[in-house]
Amino acid sequence: MTTASLGGRATVRIPRAQTVDLSAALDSVTELHERLGVPVTTRADHVATWSRLTRTPVTAVIVPGPDGLRAAALLTVRRRGPLLDVRLALDGIADEQRLPACDQGAAEELAGQVVRLLDHAPLWRLDLEQLQPGNPVLAHLETVLASRGPVAVGAGDVLPEVRWSGGRPSEGWSRKKTRQKVRQAARRLDESGRPWNLERLLDPDAVRAALPATLALREEREVALGRADDLADPRRRELHTALVERHLERGAVELWQLTVSGELVMYAIAVADGENGEVRRLVDSRMRPGAEELSAGILLFGRMLQAWYADGRVEVVDLGRGLNDFKRQIHTGDRPTAHLRAWSHPALARAEDVTRAGAETLRMRLRHLRDSSSAAAATVRTMRRLQNRRRGTPVT
Repeated sequence: MTTASLGGRATVRIPRAQTVDLSAALDSVTELHERLGVPVTTRADHVATWSRLTRTPVTAVIVPGPDGLRAAALLTVRRRGPLLDVRLALDGIADEQRLPACDQGAAEELAGQVVRLLDHAPLWRLDLEQLQPGNPVLAHLETVLASRGPVAVGAGDVLPEVRWSGGRPSEGWSRKKTRQKVRQAARRLDESGRPWNLERLLDPDAVRAALPATLALREEREVALGRADDLADPRRRELHTALVERHLERGAVELWQLTVSGELVMYAIAVADGENGEVRRLVDSRMRPGAEELSAGILLFGRMLQAWYADGRVEVVDLGRGLNDFKRQIHTGDRPTAHLRAWSHPALARAEDVTRAGAETLRMRLRHLRDSSSAAAATVRTMRRLQNRRRGTPVT
């Protein structure tokens, strides 16, 4: 226990950092996340929903203070035989993760409690991804864990964004070339003679009614690209729907959809974040296979950015994890992320590196085979459809 004086009159005893189940600290962690501006897509209430739907226990490492929590980490702690595997909750799902701490002292206490958690097992690995570089908790973990085993801190996936927080640029919502592409895409659709419509849905009931069509289009797109659709898993689909529903309740969701000849060809779902709704976070978007020739992506995103630019409140548009050719056309910059991995023994680090390298080589070979043969591509698509159907089987 530590002590703190309040107003010079009374002394209260403040518990040191501790480890509890998230359910026991949900309200206090949520308050900390709101106070320190953790993205709405990774806050404690969203993590709790994910934990419930996926039946994944979440451990909260917390640092109490006299006026609420001073720091917190939400972790999954799994036993894999003799190995203790510790990761951030929403690992592999969240675009951006946080280890919020009010000050340097709280950050060091939080890191120390995470280390004590690892020390309970003779063999362990720690994997913390998509964190802000320079995070004080991350820095202290790197220092302390270096004396216990191998530690690797590298770059995670970048977070591309459109940022107007320095004031509206004189040239408009985007570069001249990008604005021209949007106008050209609209002109080509007009000249095609095919009726088209771009809608911005803000009414909660309208968004709810449109969600099933977006999920169907998403699966069609993933299968066409030879990828498994994560949302074919009923738990992940329910999590996605629950996330949208939670933000619908506070009027913070908008769904953009482009239809051509009455058919949905592209959609994008975004949620408002920030103290005054100054951030828009893209949570899902997909294009119908073959709609590339319509320039559907640049048209929908261009009109969407135009609308947000005209709304003087919006300062940042978070385009989601990872940079691709399309995002390069519209982003104004990228935010880097950091990825920490640590192991209790060098042999664990070597084995993981070998496994990762082998898996990546296999993926590259399969991708090359798929792209070089239409028959192989058709086989991959068939396998993905079957995989999605199995994932979609209700869980009993």
